[in-house]
Amino acid sequence: MRNPYIEALKRRTSSTIPCVPGVVRSLNMYERELIQSLLREFEKIDRKFSIPVVSKLRKVADQCEAGGHKGRARMFRALAKEFEVNL
Repeated sequence: MRNPYIEALKRRTSSTIPCVPGVVRSLNMYERELIQSLLREFEKIDRKFSIPVVSKLRKVADQCEAGGHKGRARMFRALAKEFEVNL
């Protein structure tokens, strides 16, 4: 699953921004560099917090399957797959 905030920052670096109603301008180098540094920081945070959630969901799925609940295990594995960070 892609983080919507990170995707919005990626779109923002390649586009123009509104400065006054009806007027659009390009990003200058400072703004572009600032957004790119924010993007790198958000990606680090996203990776850092995604891994524990995914591993715990997979652990719960393994426990469900060991208990004979195969459908519930599939559900938790699918949920873990949604939370994986795809960079």
